Amino acid sequence: GATCPRPYCLPSHLVPTFKVAAAQVDYSPLYRCLHTCEVLGVVHECAAYYKQERQKQAELVLRPSSTMDSETTYRQYFHSVAGFFIAEHVVATTTQGLTTRQWLDSLWQQALTSIGKVMKQQLARCSTASMIREVKQLIVDFNATLNAHTYSVNRLTDVLLQVRSRYQAVLVVAASEAFKAILAEDNLTKSLQSCLVLRLSPSAGQSPAFMLKCGSSLT
Repeated sequence: GATCPRPYCLPSHLVPTFKVAAAQVDYSPLYRCLHTCEVLGVVHECAAYYKQERQKQAELVLRPSSTMDSETTYRQYFHSVAGFFIAEHVVATTTQGLTTRQWLDSLWQQALTSIGKVMKQQLARCSTASMIREVKQLIVDFNATLNAHTYSVNRLTDVLLQVRSRYQAVLVVAASEAFKAILAEDNLTKSLQSCLVLRLSPSAGQSPAFMLKCGSSLT
């Protein structure tokens, strides 16, 4: 993704939220811990422990704690994942020796795989077009946010394609149900069906004029 000063690459409607969230994070305990490790000469051990624990935390964040059956649960999921990787971006750019860009990129690629699997499973439960549109907007905002923090979001295109596919499927079902309801309430349909039976059954004894009239209404 393209690099830029935070948060100026974000869509305008996300900037206020970003500023509030960023102001609430205090990294000073981590910096003090790292300084202590440097003084003691154990930065390598400290970094290994930090990466191990953050790997475990990433796995927890990427695994939904409950069924994602509302816009709120999807929002909580994407906010948690975004918060985790924004924090790691800050740590990587404000410390030395604790993490590496290679490690962070590897963790992000693992996250993309997990996100794809979660979305494939959870989107199958989305049964309304309005909810799918909300999920799509959340993913678009998520992409913009992570891209603004130098993460590559190209693979998230596949997730958006999953959303589009599910959206189309839900629309087809909704249209089919609506069409069936219209036909069920339409008296003209029954009349046309009767005409069709008469048209296909000359032995019914109807006059050619009557059959012609019914036939014309069917063409």
